[in-house]
Amino acid sequence: MKKRLLVFLTLTLALASSFFVLPSSVHAGALVSQGIVLTCNSLSGPITFTANRDTTGTGAETFNEIVSDGYGVLFQNSPNTLAIGASSSYGPATAIFNFRANPITYTLVSYAGNGQPQQILFTLSFNCASLPTVAQPCTVAEGAYQGRLTSAVKLYWDKADSKAVTPDTFIPAGKVVSIVDNATPGWVKIQWACGIYYIKAGFLAPNTDKYAKPYLPTR
Repeated sequence: MKKRLLVFLTLTLALASSFFVLPSSVHAGALVSQGIVLTCNSLSGPITFTANRDTTGTGAETFNEIVSDGYGVLFQNSPNTLAIGASSSYGPATAIFNFRANPITYTLVSYAGNGQPQQILFTLSFNCASLPTVAQPCTVAEGAYQGRLTSAVKLYWDKADSKAVTPDTFIPAGKVVSIVDNATPGWVKIQWACGIYYIKAGFLAPNTDKYAKPYLPTR
């Protein structure tokens, strides 16, 4: 009798596992619909997506909508964490941006985490006839955010005075850079003109005019 009961339980568990999938085995967020349009100076919606994989370990999925140009400048960078089953939408609306180089790119990404790989749910690129085209488009470093230089800064290949770019190369005050990492005391890792460099800390402020009005709505 015990042997028959064991066989019955084994078959029951096997059948159950064929009908139920744990969140960690789901491999894509759900893009419900999209009508993204890029122009030489704008982004328009709508786009809707639904969280359906646990990338946080807390029953939620982290997305980001990224808009960048060929120089790697971030015009939109808005991570958003949604509970599994929840949806988020942008638009219909139009945001105005000062793009400077092709290609202009919109990307909806679901970040890696909790044993899940990063997933690109949707991406769209546009080339404006009046803008220059970067031969090898910049890839914006994951997790980067923007800062504005309060003073001219010297570029370094690594976190040491002996690692200065030669000949000496400076970024003028007022320029906007993408901040990749600022965890090392005295140094900030940045992305500038498609390259990764280090600068001395203490010369960055928030980029308060990152967006041209109207602002891209937050959710």
